[in-house]
Amino acid sequence: MSKIVDVTVKEAEKTSKASAIVIHTSEALEKHVMDELTSTFRRVYSIGPLPMLLNQVTDRSSNPVGGNIWQEEETCVQWLNSKKSNLVI
Repeated sequence: MSKIVDVTVKEAEKTSKASAIVIHTSEALEKHVMDELTSTFRRVYSIGPLPMLLNQVTDRSSNPVGGNIWQEEETCVQWLNSKKSNLVI
């Protein structure tokens, strides 16, 4: 299997232990998916579509938008580590 499939399978196996599930979608776009998930899991939240947030970035030179799921963003990890446990979603 590819790396992304391995990660997806491992994360899917953990969902039964999760206190909540956050999905990068919109209920308006994928109502059938959200209905199915909420019938199985108690707390499911949609937070999308995230690409629409790009419209809020006005100066991309000083605040570039991008990412890589395989590379940790050190400043983000440092910020998260500075917060109390179970405080940040």
